Amino acid sequence: MTIRNFLSAVRAMFFPHPIFLFHKPTERCDCRCRFCDFWKKMPNKNDVLPTNLILSFLNQARLAGFTTYVLWGGEPLLVEDLPVWLAHAKRIGLGTMFCTSGRKLLDRAEEVAPHTDRLIISIEAIGKRHDELRGVPGLFDLVVKGLERFISRSHGEIIIWSHINRENRDEVESIAKFAQEFGVKVEFFPTTEYSGYNEPMILNRKEREEVFTRIIQLKKEGYPINNTWYALELMRSSRRFRCNIPLLSIQVYPDGEIYPCEVRMVPDLRSYGNIAEVDLNTLFASSRFQKEASRLSSCNNCLLPCVAHLADNLPLQGIRKVVGGILRINLTFC
Repeated sequence: MTIRNFLSAVRAMFFPHPIFLFHKPTERCDCRCRFCDFWKKMPNKNDVLPTNLILSFLNQARLAGFTTYVLWGGEPLLVEDLPVWLAHAKRIGLGTMFCTSGRKLLDRAEEVAPHTDRLIISIEAIGKRHDELRGVPGLFDLVVKGLERFISRSHGEIIIWSHINRENRDEVESIAKFAQEFGVKVEFFPTTEYSGYNEPMILNRKEREEVFTRIIQLKKEGYPINNTWYALELMRSSRRFRCNIPLLSIQVYPDGEIYPCEVRMVPDLRSYGNIAEVDLNTLFASSRFQKEASRLSSCNNCLLPCVAHLADNLPLQGIRKVVGGILRINLTFC
């Protein structure tokens, strides 16, 4: 992270304004996960916006004070021009990261690795059990090979994201050991509930307390668990919390519409407008933006690592991040 971005991020903790640009480049997905229903509603055609429009919006986002460009699912590696977007974002000073199932990483590592500051790759279990949870035979072996190739071509940080539910709660130690052996970090979080799809998999309060107590112990034992202590305690407790993500970020969808959060998490969300028309500085100064961020602060529908890391008292979290920066710990916040 550059000094400018670090200072902007610290400032955002005390004087909140959006710094994270979350971008869903496509609704397409290359997995058939048992715990996520995203793939059941995806289009059967290319739904990616023109590259010139994306690059123009990245320029505007940088001028508006954004520090980090994050691409996530659908599957970013299904997008042909992904390396072009990442390279441009990095060139203008944005931190770059993307989330992936890893199915296409072996094929595309050489293209994306030089332009990626942080790779987030999903692993829910070790071996064939991961394949079963993701609905793709042979996926785990592809992930391992893709990781090896990416690591050999990148100086960026690599973090495993692992959804924890009733079907893989006994895998946390195996995943932590895998991360340690590979020299990467891991972040655990409870699987989000999707109505009518994965309810039987969701941890109850007791199960969640037990598994996150074990994860906390693994962190104490020195495993490379990147969740903050605060985030792990929050995940273990099942208590209510203040969500600050709508205050610190925007979500751009494949059709160019801008939202304060993920639509399937909060079905009554309305778009702020389209990237082809919206002036970000005007948007962030508007009462509508502030009211929506305030309304969504009580949303507890998910507990992704980025949500947990930035939950509750932002100034206090800012102090934690400053201390973390001094100790060279996780400076990109999400």
